[in-house]
Amino acid sequence: MSLNFTTIIRSLLLICFLIGVGFVIQNSDLSSVLSREWVDTNVRYTGIYGLFLFLVLSILLVTLGFPRQIISFFGGYAFGFLGGFYLALLSMVVGCIICFTVARSIGRDVVIKKFPSSIKKADSFLKHNTFMITLIIRLLPVGNNFATNLAAGISSAKPAPFFLGSTLGYIPQVIIFALLGSGITIEPEFRISLSIILFILSTILGLYLWRIYQKDK
Repeated sequence: MSLNFTTIIRSLLLICFLIGVGFVIQNSDLSSVLSREWVDTNVRYTGIYGLFLFLVLSILLVTLGFPRQIISFFGGYAFGFLGGFYLALLSMVVGCIICFTVARSIGRDVVIKKFPSSIKKADSFLKHNTFMITLIIRLLPVGNNFATNLAAGISSAKPAPFFLGSTLGYIPQVIIFALLGSGITIEPEFRISLSIILFILSTILGLYLWRIYQKDK
């Protein structure tokens, strides 16, 4: 009886979480929150207040599935390349941990009971070589950050390799978009060209690692 009650509670919590995510994404104009005008008014040159506000908002947005490239861009715009890089990367890692933990805590048992085949698919893809698979997913410009975090959470993938693979995989795109937004003292054309080259290289690296993984299977 208690097991059934626990399952019901976890099901309700998971449903509420997903409904809340959907509500925020659908009914909040997030693009107007994290815009150049908003950043100029509330974040840029406002000291520790702006830094804290940007970090908290970025963590919230990343957790809800907001594009991490936009956060990296505005991080670079507001705090310069290095400051934007570190703040954006930190927000992504924390958001990843939060989303993974929520899915692992209140979602896994529910999905096992209701959709056992989904667990098997997630496990078969992420359980073995979690670090490598996660690194490849993050490097490639495909997939959904929010969905990946949820899938890893409901699987039996170990947290540490998943978080490490995510952190390293996030780095190239954070560098690219923080560089684009930073306006550092190099010609805009060169900065854009460099960002495109880095983007292509990170994609090639992801595809190369995927080929290696496929050969080793």
